[in-house]
Amino acid sequence: MKKNKSVSGKVHAHREEAEQRLAAKGTAAEQRTDVDARLAIHELQVHQIELEMQNEELRRVQAELEGSRSRYSDLYDFAPVGYFTFDQRGLILEVNLTGTTLLGVERSALSKRPFVLFIAPEHQDAFYLHLRQVMQTGTQQTCEIRLIRKDGTWFHAQLASIAVDDGEQNTSHCRTVVIDITERKQAEAEAQSLARFPEENPHPVMRVTGEGGVLYANRPAGDILTAFGCAAAGPLPEALLQGVRQVIAEGQTCEREITVPAGRVFSFIIASSRGVEHINLYGRDITEHKLVEDAQSFLLQCGFNENFFESLARYLAEKLHMHYVCIDQLHGDCLIAKTLAIYCDGKFEDNVEYTLKDTPCGDVVGKTICSFPKDVCRLFPRDVVLQEMHAESYVGTTLWSSRGKPIGLIAVIGLQQLPNPGLAESLLKLVAVRAAGELERRQAGEALRRAKDELELRVQERTAELAHANELLLEEIQEHKRKKEALQAAALYARTLLEANLDPLVTISREGKIMDANLAAEQAIGLSRELIIGSDFSDCFTEPIKARTGYEQVFKQGFVRDYPLAIKSPSGMVMDVLYNATVFKNSAGEVEGVLASARDISVRKRIERDLSQSELRLKDAQKIAHLGSWEWEVNSDEQRWSEELYRIFGYDPHKMAMTHEISFNAIHPEDQDYVTRMVWEALETNDDYNIDFRVIRADGAMRFLNSQARLYRDNQGRPQRMVGSVLDITDRKNIERELQESEQQLRRLTAELLIAQEAERKRIAGEVHDELGQSLTVLKLRLRTIEKQLLKDQIKIKGECLDLLGYADGILKSVRRISRDLTPSILEDLGLSAAVRWLVDNFKENLDVNIALQADNIDSLVPKELQINVYRILQECLSNIGKHAGAQNITVSIRELQDGIRLCVEDDGEGYDVEQLAFLDGSKKGVGISTMRERALILNGTLDISSRQGAGTCVTLRIPRGKGGAI
Repeated sequence: MKKNKSVSGKVHAHREEAEQRLAAKGTAAEQRTDVDARLAIHELQVHQIELEMQNEELRRVQAELEGSRSRYSDLYDFAPVGYFTFDQRGLILEVNLTGTTLLGVERSALSKRPFVLFIAPEHQDAFYLHLRQVMQTGTQQTCEIRLIRKDGTWFHAQLASIAVDDGEQNTSHCRTVVIDITERKQAEAEAQSLARFPEENPHPVMRVTGEGGVLYANRPAGDILTAFGCAAAGPLPEALLQGVRQVIAEGQTCEREITVPAGRVFSFIIASSRGVEHINLYGRDITEHKLVEDAQSFLLQCGFNENFFESLARYLAEKLHMHYVCIDQLHGDCLIAKTLAIYCDGKFEDNVEYTLKDTPCGDVVGKTICSFPKDVCRLFPRDVVLQEMHAESYVGTTLWSSRGKPIGLIAVIGLQQLPNPGLAESLLKLVAVRAAGELERRQAGEALRRAKDELELRVQERTAELAHANELLLEEIQEHKRKKEALQAAALYARTLLEANLDPLVTISREGKIMDANLAAEQAIGLSRELIIGSDFSDCFTEPIKARTGYEQVFKQGFVRDYPLAIKSPSGMVMDVLYNATVFKNSAGEVEGVLASARDISVRKRIERDLSQSELRLKDAQKIAHLGSWEWEVNSDEQRWSEELYRIFGYDPHKMAMTHEISFNAIHPEDQDYVTRMVWEALETNDDYNIDFRVIRADGAMRFLNSQARLYRDNQGRPQRMVGSVLDITDRKNIERELQESEQQLRRLTAELLIAQEAERKRIAGEVHDELGQSLTVLKLRLRTIEKQLLKDQIKIKGECLDLLGYADGILKSVRRISRDLTPSILEDLGLSAAVRWLVDNFKENLDVNIALQADNIDSLVPKELQINVYRILQECLSNIGKHAGAQNITVSIRELQDGIRLCVEDDGEGYDVEQLAFLDGSKKGVGISTMRERALILNGTLDISSRQGAGTCVTLRIPRGKGGAI
C-alpha cells in the first residue's frame, strides 16, 4: 500500500511539473477553437513531457548502475592478486589487470593462449597435474610453480584453483588465484641462512632425532613446544613428527604447517643434514599471510548474492575470534545506521536501526580504520550495547562509495583485549573494498528496480490514456468525414436552390445597370427591389473594379463561372459569393444583357477554414505522440496515410504515394503472414484488431509497431473501408525485453546458489561426520579403556567415566543427526521415496503429533540430481509446521497423476493470512517460502499455499510431465 501511494505521489508530481513545462513553452494549441481536440492535444503534450522526465530519471539510475558496475570491474581488475580462468586444456579464458602485470603481457595477447607457455619447464607437469585434480575432484587445490615473464625474469607463484560447472553438472573450466610468493621463498632461504645462528634467529629453529626427540630448540621454537605442552627434550607435535618421518623415508626436504593453540600459524621447512644423524626444522610465522589468503579465497568464492553480508559477518567473527560483528548501512547524513547483518555469539540477530552518537561506530565514520584494543566500555560509557555485553575491544572501518562518500561501516567487538590489532585492521581493510562494492551494487539495484516499477506503471497508465486518445482521434476523424459529406450535400443543395432561383439572381443591361433582381438578391444586397433596379451592378460589391472586370468577361466569352466577389450591404455586412453569369439574347439573337447569380459561400469558407485548422491540429497531435493514421478503401485497394505514418516508416510523403505493395514489403518478413492473417480475419468476422509487429524502415532500421483498426461495411454487409492507427512501441518492447532478461538471469543465479548450497551442506556434513564423529569414537574408546583399568575400589571415578561415555554417545548421536539433516545420505542410497518415509518417521518421533503418509514410488519419475529439491521442499514444510503451526494432525501425500506428480502437505494448525504475508518485506517473512518457490521453479513446477488463521495450512507442489517438466 505504501508503494502504491509513493508511486501515485511521484506520478502526481511529474504531472504538475509537466504542466508547468508545457505552459512555459506557450504552445499554439491554446488558440484553437475545437475544445475536444485541444484537450486531446494538451494531454498528449503533457504525456510526452512526462515520458521525457521518466526517461531522464531512468537514464540517471542507469548511469549510477553503470558506475557501480565499473566499480566491480575495478575491484576485479585492480585486486592485489591475479585472477585467471582456464578451460580443461589450460587455455586462458579470462584474466584481470594484475594477472597481465604479473606475466608482463597485454590482456588481448593472453586470450586463448596456453598458460603453460609462462611456466618454467620443470614445473609444467605439476601444473597439468594440478589442473587435472581440480577438474576431477571439484574441490579447491593449490600448488606452487615458477612463472617466467615476457622479459625473461621469473618469480615463484602459488596457484589456488576451484572448478566451475556449466550449469548442467559438467565441469567446464576453473578459476584460479595466482599469488606472487617470491618474498616468502626468499624468507625461507633467509630462514635457512639464519639457521646457522639459531640463537640470534627471530624465527623458530629446532634440531631433532630421527624418532622426533628434540635435541635443540632456540627461544621461539621453545615457545611453540611449550604451547603444545611438549618438554624441551620430549617428542615433537604430531604434524611436525609426520614431516620428520617423511624426510627420513623419502630423503627430500618437505614443508609442514602447524597451528599453535594460541591461534598462530607457522610454516616449517624440514630437512636432513648431510652426514649427520639428525633433522633440522626452520620455521616462519605465516599467521597474517594465511589470514589474507583465506580472506581472498573467501571473497573469491562468496560471489554476489543476497547473503553476502551474513556470510561476511560470520567469517569475520570466526577468523578474528570476536564475540559480535555488525555490518551497517548509513542514513541521514551518516548519523543513523541500519544494520545489514548482526552476528553475535554464534548466531544471527534481527537487523535494527540506531543512532551513532556516543558509540565507537560514530568515531569510525569518515576514517579508514578505527581501533580500540582495550577498555572500549570505559571509553564509551553511554553505549548501552557495549555495557550489556561487557565488551573489551573494538575495531571498525568505513565503507566508501565510488564517489568517495561514506555509505556503511563494519564493526567487530570482542570480550577480551585484542592481542594483535594490526591483524584485525588488515583483514577489515581487505574486505571493506568488496563490502562497499556489494553495498553500492545493492543500492543501485534497488534504485533501478524502483525506477523500473514506476516506469512500468506509468507506461501502463499512459498506454491506456493513449488508447483512449486514439479512440477520440478516430471519432474526430469520422466527425470530419461527416462534415465534409455535409458540405458536399450543402453544395448540391445550393445548386438546386440556384436552379429554383433562391440564390441572388439579377439581370444586367449592357451598360451595367441592374434590370431585375429576385428576393434572395434583395436580402443579400440589403435593399428593396425598387431601389436595386437601375443601380450600377458594380456598386453592390466591395471591389467594384473587379466586379466590372468579371462583367466584361461575360461579353467576351459568353459566360463567367464562380467568379469570387463580396457583396456589401448598407448595414456594413459583407457576404462572400461566387459570381456566375451568362449572356441572354433576344429573339433576334442579339445580346441584350447578362443573367447573373451570386452563390453565398460564407458558410462554406468558414467550414473550410475550420476543417483546415482541425486537420492541422490532428497532424500536430500525431507528430507529438508518434501516432500515425491510415485508411484503406477495400474495393479500390487505395490507401491514405497521414504524414506521421510516413515518418514512422521512414518515407517522404511529398516524394511518393503509398501503395499496398510498398506497405506490405515494409513489414518484417517473419511477421508478414501474421499481419495478413489478422487483417483477413477482421474482414471475415467484422471484428476490430489490435496487433504488434515489426517493420523495416526505409533507412534499414527495425521498429516495433502497434496497430489498431476498425472495419466499416456498406448496407449489404460487405467490407467497404478500414480505418486504423499505428503507434511506435519500440522503446516499450526494449524495456520489456530487458525486464525478461533480468528475471531470467535472477532465476539462473538462484538455481546456481541452491546447487552451491547443497554442495556446501554435503561438504560440511562429510567433515562433521568424518572428523568430529571419528574424534568422538576415539574418545569413547579411550574412556572405555580408562574405565576398565580402574581398580574395583575406585567406584566414584568409574561412575564418572560411565557418565562421560553416555554423554559422548549423546554427542555422537547429535553429530550424526546434524550430518543427516545437512545432507540426507538415504536419498542417494535408497532413493526419494525411502527418504520421504524416513523424513516423515523422524519428524513423527521428534514431535507428539499424528501424521499420515500416503506415498507412491516416484524414484523413476524425478531425475536423481533434482530429487534433493523435492526432499528440501517437504523438509521445509514439516519444519515450518513444527516451529509455527501448533498442529495435532498432519497429512503428507505424494501421488503420481496422469499429468505429473503432486506433493501435498496439510495440517490443522493455527494457519496465517497468506495475503498479509505477501506484503511483508524479505527480512520479516524469511527466506523459507521464497526458497521453496525457487526450488519448485528448478523442477519446472508450481507451489501453491492456501491458509487461513485458525483453519490450518495446505502446501501443494505440482511437477508436470513431458517437455519442460522434471519427469
